[in-house]
Amino acid sequence: MTSWGVGPKFAIISLVLGLLLIFANYYFFPKLLLAFNEFMFWFGTGVVAFGFYLMFLATFQVHQAFNHGRLITGGIYAYIRNPVYAAWILFIVPGLFLALEFHS
Repeated sequence: MTSWGVGPKFAIISLVLGLLLIFANYYFFPKLLLAFNEFMFWFGTGVVAFGFYLMFLATFQVHQAFNHGRLITGGIYAYIRNPVYAAWILFIVPGLFLALEFHS
């Protein structure tokens, strides 16, 4: 396995499935769409930005430790067991749904 692990595969699959879900919701269930809310758009954008920051910080720490043959026990890994997955599950995916502009 490379130093990237399964992260890129997970990210690509998540984005594709998320886009398919948005497409299905928009075209097959238009009555379920919400009206655009500017506060939720900016809040969701902020959540996504924080998620990407967390993901890149964790990825940078992993690559530095991997290149030096060390185990990460500090930084963000001292607080979250797997911050790359946590970023996707807790911030990026929910943030994308909050930030999407829906019109009914």
